[in-house]
Amino acid sequence: MDSAREKLRRANVHLGSLNRVLRRFATREPYRIGFRVIREEETRYAVAIVDGWEPLPASIPLIIGDICSNLQAALDHLLWQCWLDAGPAHEGTVSFPIEKTSALFEANSPGNIGGLPSVQRTLIEEAQPYNRGNDHLLTLQEMGRTDKRRLLSVATATERMEQMQLIGYQTVPEYHTMNFTVRPDIQIEKGTELQRFSMDNLEPTGNGHPAEVLRFHFLFTQPEAIAGLGVITTLREVRDEVRWVLDQFDLPSEI
Repeated sequence: MDSAREKLRRANVHLGSLNRVLRRFATREPYRIGFRVIREEETRYAVAIVDGWEPLPASIPLIIGDICSNLQAALDHLLWQCWLDAGPAHEGTVSFPIEKTSALFEANSPGNIGGLPSVQRTLIEEAQPYNRGNDHLLTLQEMGRTDKRRLLSVATATERMEQMQLIGYQTVPEYHTMNFTVRPDIQIEKGTELQRFSMDNLEPTGNGHPAEVLRFHFLFTQPEAIAGLGVITTLREVRDEVRWVLDQFDLPSEI
């Protein structure tokens, strides 16, 4: 169990590093809002766009890959220790089984756990997603598969902003301030359109809105199973689930 705990600890170190990288990036206020006027047929629009933009740090998907690798290794080291306890002369490669259904578990797990004591086989089955009522281990499995082929993809998306003001345009004849909401699923890049407003009842008073800081979330875009989920929240949930599995093997058995 010592090596499994060390892998979990290492994943925690990487998770802390990732959190610091994301926070430093956000602190720099990497996105700013600008406005421009466009015409479509007979209608003029004031368009809110992402005017200032910085790319996400290249280290982000690399650190996420390290986190997933260490969490998966923690489970595999746990299983390997189970085999060593059952027979110190055991040789071969084993992988902690993670299956979506009991039928798949029964069909695919014997090669990895078939020779273990029933107590350990039971604990491993109890850790399966269909018994736990969550998909955190399946998420880990899918992220690990993706990371072996390509970097895990992360994007930024806007938070809801109920009080973003469109200043610099006025109604006729009185000055007016407009509020709008940015959809939280809009991914941010240079020139991204956030919102547009008909100028049928507006007249420009200058160059539009001065730049505003754009608040945002860090979200996964791939793999598809976790697209749209928060990066830190998702990784913490997976980390906690792996810790729960390890804890079960530390508990005294009553079987």
